[in-house]
Amino acid sequence: MERAEVLRLYDRRDFENLLARTRGQRGTAIVRAVLDNLREPDPTENDYEAAVLALVRASGLTEPICQAPMVLGGEPVRIDFLWPRARVALEADSYEFHGTRQAFERDRRRDQLLRLADYEPLRITWRQLSRHPEQVEELLRRLVVGVS
Repeated sequence: MERAEVLRLYDRRDFENLLARTRGQRGTAIVRAVLDNLREPDPTENDYEAAVLALVRASGLTEPICQAPMVLGGEPVRIDFLWPRARVALEADSYEFHGTRQAFERDRRRDQLLRLADYEPLRITWRQLSRHPEQVEELLRRLVVGVS
């Protein structure tokens, strides 16, 4: 598999399809283990962020920088998804982690600092993503690609 990857012949989907067709046959566990070792680490921190990234990829939008390091107001922060050329900073906010008074204040301050750095701060909630993914996609499309 490593040689196939070097020769640009490696396609994970081909191996996944092969494993699906040969389930339970001798050697499939070894192939699965090798595939798992080749898997790139997930650039997101949780399932919610992974779902946002999946929507971005399925939409054909430009890939963002995940967990992008920035300095805002003199402090190091990480932005969930950053499109530097479009100057868009997306934060995937769940009520679980952003539903307190302190988080409310901190989030508003971060948005202000992003605006001062000439970035468009954008926050989407789990509810928006799960109930209205088409609206999230359209919003991202307009901000990241500039399509009206």
